Amino acid sequence: MNFQELMNAAIELQVLIHTLKPENGNLRWEMLQDWLKSHPQYKKRINHYLTVTSVEAVGDLKRYICRRADISPAVLQTLINANFPALEIQARSAIETIQQLYRERLTSERQEITT
Repeated sequence: MNFQELMNAAIELQVLIHTLKPENGNLRWEMLQDWLKSHPQYKKRINHYLTVTSVEAVGDLKRYICRRADISPAVLQTLINANFPALEIQARSAIETIQQLYRERLTSERQEITT
């Protein structure tokens, strides 16, 4: 197990979750783009998450963390359950927010084109 990689992934995701909180309002889009610039390894993954359900995306994210930290899914799930029980709910909510932000952005761009 690569504990450092596990902690890095956890910190990255906590920052992303905080970035996407509703109280950040209209800044969430810009903050997400800044986060992606700082974490380009997630760009392809985020683009994929726009095409799947949030539950599927969380599953993919957990598999990514397992590969990155060289741990089994069972160990990751045990760590989540013991230390971060709300993390899956927060991750799913963050993914749904990302999906919403991209939909809103696409709608806005389409409206600009037609006006």
